[in-house]
Amino acid sequence: MELLDRLIPKYKDINWMKRIDIIRKTDDQALLEEIARKEEEGIVRKYAVKKINDQSVLIDIAYNDPHWESSSEAVKKIDNQDVLIDIAYSKLKASPRSKAAERIKDQNVLIDLAQNDKEYQVRRAAVKGIDDPFVLKELALNDPDSSVQMEAAKKINDGEALAEIALKDRSEFKRLEATRHIDDEKILSQIVLNDPDFYVRLEASKKITDEKTLAEMGKNDFYWQIRSNALNKITDEKVLAYMACNDPNPSTRYEAVKKINDKAILVDIALNAFDWKVRLCACRRIDDEEVMTKIVKKDTCWRIRRNAVGKITNETFLEEIAFNEPAWRVRLESIKNIEDESALIYIALNDSNWHVRRQALSKIKDKSILEDIAQNDPIFELRKLAVRMINDESVLRKIAKNDPEWKIRRLAIRNIENTDILKDIAMNDSNIDVRLAASDKITDKSD
Repeated sequence: MELLDRLIPKYKDINWMKRIDIIRKTDDQALLEEIARKEEEGIVRKYAVKKINDQSVLIDIAYNDPHWESSSEAVKKIDNQDVLIDIAYSKLKASPRSKAAERIKDQNVLIDLAQNDKEYQVRRAAVKGIDDPFVLKELALNDPDSSVQMEAAKKINDGEALAEIALKDRSEFKRLEATRHIDDEKILSQIVLNDPDFYVRLEASKKITDEKTLAEMGKNDFYWQIRSNALNKITDEKVLAYMACNDPNPSTRYEAVKKINDKAILVDIALNAFDWKVRLCACRRIDDEEVMTKIVKKDTCWRIRRNAVGKITNETFLEEIAFNEPAWRVRLESIKNIEDESALIYIALNDSNWHVRRQALSKIKDKSILEDIAQNDPIFELRKLAVRMINDESVLRKIAKNDPEWKIRRLAIRNIENTDILKDIAMNDSNIDVRLAASDKITDKSD
């Protein structure tokens, strides 16, 4: 450590991470060689080796450094093929030998290492450089280590060899790797319909375009992810209809019905599918009023009946819905297309739900009905709407003086012009907001 001590005083006392920083900042080859040979920490030696350029020094470190990371790092920088081959066959640890195998170019040496070396890491590294498809196939099928088999499978371009692995190998990992490299749709169809492993079938499903195979996948695969892959590519609307009505996954059913354009199929789904969301989706895409009438009469889901009612124009039927439908939201929707004043008045006066009554009230023109509701209805929201709709000042005065709700009294003041009435309210109303509203109205009139 003489050179180190001379160039870097008390080097040994410096924290190992700071010693690495010293290495990063220097290009002094003599200093780097000194550290690579004499530094006690293997990780520090590794960083020094990374910056050494002298091949003889690198070869010496590769053979003699006890730390596998330093030795491997040196091997990665060696260019001499004979040295690399010698290292690959040596008794060094698997890591530096593997790094040597990765850099060897001689096919015969690589094949020998891949077939005969005891260390799977070395065999796997050798496989990466082999080009012979027959050797790769043999290794993919027979090597005792699955990682070597998978590495060989990755490199095979032989369609028959890949098919044999994908269809027959016991390892799902190898079948998966082989499937990734197969483009023959007949083979992929066999895989996606028959392989017991989910991930293998999923990989195959990504490449399938055959409508018959897609239909089988969409109808029968246990996993929704694979059925969904099929759904994205299926164009046969009968198959889509089957999936919309029968798929066990709600989102798949919903996505299937969204792809259907055939009106007859949509009508059948809207009338018969068990999933209300699927029926609703179909209903939204149908405009036939006769079909909508059937749906309103038959469907048990109020959301679907409401959607259908919105597309019906027959007022006689709409009035029947408005009078008799049990779901108030459906009754509310039916009123939007009713124009008959007598029907609207009946609903506004008699419906059990104030939302429905308010919808009917908003369409009424009969002043006597509006005034009666404004003065006498027990529902605050209905009185408020009626007050907004009337202009008779005598009625508004009564409301401004007598309504129990201060907000309605204040609302009535907006259309009162009589100054004496306004002054009386400004002086005597029990609520300050009403008094202020009356005072403001008087001020506005005087201006």
